[in-house]
Order: sequence, then C-alpha cells, then structure tokens
Amino acid sequence: ERATGAAFNVLLLDNASGDESGPAIRTAIDENGWETWVEFIESEENLGFAGGNNLLMERVLEQERTPPFILLLNNDTVVHPGCLNYVVNRLKEDPSISMLSCNLLNGDGSIQNVARRMPTPMTETLTAFGLPYSMPRLFGWADLEDGDWDRATVTREVDWLGGAFMCMPTETARQTGLFDTDFFFYGEDIELCHRIRKQGGRVIFDPGATTTHFGGGSSDTKRVHNRRRETFHWKGRFLVQKKCFGPVAAWWVRATYVAGFFLRKNRLRLRGRRDSDTFEYVKESLFVLTHLNSKETA
Repeated sequence: ERATGAAFNVLLLDNASGDESGPAIRTAIDENGWETWVEFIESEENLGFAGGNNLLMERVLEQERTPPFILLLNNDTVVHPGCLNYVVNRLKEDPSISMLSCNLLNGDGSIQNVARRMPTPMTETLTAFGLPYSMPRLFGWADLEDGDWDRATVTREVDWLGGAFMCMPTETARQTGLFDTDFFFYGEDIELCHRIRKQGGRVIFDPGATTTHFGGGSSDTKRVHNRRRETFHWKGRFLVQKKCFGPVAAWWVRATYVAGFFLRKNRLRLRGRRDSDTFEYVKESLFVLTHLNSKETA
C-alpha cells in the first residue's frame, strides 16, 4: 500500500501481551527493513483498549509534524489492497467527516456489523426485556444491531463505529479528545463517537474499502477468561450510560437488565424448563449486581 500511494507510518504497541512476541516482532522489523516507518513500543502494563490507543495517539500528537489522519487498527485485522488510499481520499474530499470506518469482513468473508444504534436508556430498557426481538414490528426501531440496511453497498452516517478500524482527522483527536480511560475494554468506542456527534461531528460508515477483522485478538480466551471478558462487557455497557446520559441512567439500565433476567427465569419455569436453566438467569442477575464496581485490569 505504501508503494501505491498511501504514505503512512506505523506505531505498533505490545500492550503487555505476556506472550513473548516482542523479540519476534523486532526481528521481523529489522529483517524486512521496516524500521524507517514502523516504531514498535512495548508497554510494561496492560493499559486496556482505551489506554493503549491513547498512548499511541498522544505520541502522534506530540510529533513536530503531525500526520493529517490517524487510523486505529486492531491487531487481528488484514487491510485489503487499496483500503487506506480510499479512506484517506474520502476524508480529504469531505472535511465534515470526524470518524470513518469501512466494510469489515469476518474470517469467513461474511459482513461484520461495525455500525450500530446508540444504546440510549430507552433502547437498553427495551432490549433488557427482549422487546425488539419478540415484538419487532412494534420495537424493531430499538434493535441496537440496526440491521435493516445493506452494509455491503450503503454509505451512511451512524451513531457509532466499532473500534477495530477507526480513521479520523488528527484534528478530531485534538478537538474532541482521546478515549476515556475509565473504560478498560468495551464501550470506549461508543462513548468517543457519542462525544464526537455531541460536538457536531459526523461519524460515517463507508463500504467502499474493505478490511478483514478476525475478532477476538484482544480478548481471546487464552488471555481473558470468559467470565472476566463478560465483566468487561457489562462494565462497559453501564459505563456508557453513566458517561453519556448520567449516573441515574446507568443504575436504571442495570436494574432493567436484572429485572429482565428474572422475568425470563419465571417464563422458563412456567414453560416447564429445568431448574438449572432458570438458575442461569438468577446467576446472571447476581453477577450484574455484584461484579461491576471496581476498575478492571488484566
């Protein structure tokens, strides 16, 4: 891609992965002559998704000559030929865009949903009780997946974009700020996009370029136990409410999910399901209530 138009430098972070990949990466950089455009940084502690990306963006903003654009890219991605050229040209052509993502594919070639609706207190409440799925004609508008448009062909302004591929003008980072490091993993991309839109910026999904995102590279079960990953998910979910809509919204949404779990438990019991099935909903309710109060680290 560098040879065909898109001039870029890479800041590559080992976020305390603990897998001893650092020496192998440094060897690959030396052997391939990448040292002129790849800077490899190793963090002594896991800063989380927000903190790790912020470390790199701060490094960019401190440069004497800052680049016009910043691309945040997950480690479990493969950028397709022409993607970076397309994205850069798109941002150059439309200065009103504050954040841009492209068409992301799963490993099997299917389209990955990286553009979703904002989880407002109302949509989260309806989701907690399963209404967008059980009564789609009435409440389909609250489905956070926002699945009623063709992501393979349609370019549109969206509420938020997933963090696997986020490209922005450097000026966006200066004016809006970086990720909120109160998030460790999950939710920071939602909050940042909400902040951008609140300040009048535009968040755009454009399928004209493609990247494959295999998923799980930052949270695979070898590094993050499933229950711990679930803790990150729920903490991020409620922290989004607190940051974007206030503490009352966070507690309200938490309460609705607990109520929703118990309602599902009773529905299963009325249908004659085993006690072990209904117990899972009780266990999940207690988990949501008791495991989400401290700042997480990995």
